[in-house]
Amino acid sequence: MRYHKPGYGDPCTWGLEKGHPNDPRTNPEKTETRLEQLTSLFSQRIRNRILDDDDTAIQVADQLIRYLSDVEVVDIVRDAMYGKKEAVFVAVRDLITEAIEGLAENRAIAQLELEQ
Repeated sequence: MRYHKPGYGDPCTWGLEKGHPNDPRTNPEKTETRLEQLTSLFSQRIRNRILDDDDTAIQVADQLIRYLSDVEVVDIVRDAMYGKKEAVFVAVRDLITEAIEGLAENRAIAQLELEQ
């Protein structure tokens, strides 16, 4: 009788599929698609709650402040000084959108880690 020890790729060496990055059965495209779906979902939830929920608004503000660069602030100040109200509005709106997307992606990554 021959005895053969299981190897790295044998199904018995891995438990149930959990999405571990070193598991040969893990499909990175599936994980990326799931991340995009969760980010979109969390982004929509944040947008819906930001007007009514102070905690959500504070989290978005914290995200915005944490990643706001000096260059972006200087551009807003200069546009305000030149009286370019539309440019200031667009810059602030873009910063808020980036903050929401960043917060949503952080929540999506945390959710993926919980699922694994």
